[in-house]
Amino acid sequence: MRWRWAGRERLYWPEDLTDSGQIAEAYGGNPILFPFPARCFVGGEVLQWIDPDRMRRPMPMHGLAKQGRFALTQVNDSGFVATFCPDESAHQSYPFDYLFSVAYRFASDQLTCEFILENQGSRSIPWSAGHHFYFRMPLIEGAGIVAHRVRIDAAKACVVNLKTQGKLLSLTPFRTEESLDNLQLANAVIHYGLRSNEARLRAESERDAVEIILSHGLQSVPHPEFAFVTWCPALDGSFYCVEPWMGPSNAPEHHAGLHWVEPGRRGSHVVTVRISRPKN
Repeated sequence: MRWRWAGRERLYWPEDLTDSGQIAEAYGGNPILFPFPARCFVGGEVLQWIDPDRMRRPMPMHGLAKQGRFALTQVNDSGFVATFCPDESAHQSYPFDYLFSVAYRFASDQLTCEFILENQGSRSIPWSAGHHFYFRMPLIEGAGIVAHRVRIDAAKACVVNLKTQGKLLSLTPFRTEESLDNLQLANAVIHYGLRSNEARLRAESERDAVEIILSHGLQSVPHPEFAFVTWCPALDGSFYCVEPWMGPSNAPEHHAGLHWVEPGRRGSHVVTVRISRPKN
């Protein structure tokens, strides 16, 4: 997915990607992380999870949708709806009767993306989905990393990775506003206990300012286990990721941020990305 605003690319997509078979591995766009983001663990063993029937099942990195097939089910002038088409391997990993759709709506200065999980079966379905926005850097042409800041008002911070074997490793919460040259901030930090549903990625120069505002959910103070994740493999690179997740990774094991959709019901999660030129 590529998105341009005011003559500049705002969602990064690699120019040299020509093989459609490599899309699932590309660093760019907004990969859909469903049903669970990052890695799941079972007792320290990676890429596995325990389903509600206590069966151990495989779960790929970032879930099933990132490398899966979607069918366009609605297209109009303002956006589209795409529905996930799980194959047999997806059913083995996530053995539920469900319909998962992603609805995008576009306006001149913003996009809205809604995840919709419909439970068509007779048992409750767990999920903790997320986005992986790759924002094109720099936000202002010629601006260095020190000109960029991110604002996330969170009471907690942690990491969950191979070194922690899937456990939540608590960190000292970051300041509400941090410079992007903070190396620790870029190391897949999960910010949760959010006091605001907004994260703001901003750059300023002598002549201009650009701000990207992410609204996570519809409530001004979101669910306490919703999270924003900050990640970047190289601070001098072409992108920086600010990712709204429904909870920390490995939710099926530690249960923080694990949400359920009851039989016959539907779960929904809405994220809006807006771009502005604020007054300094």
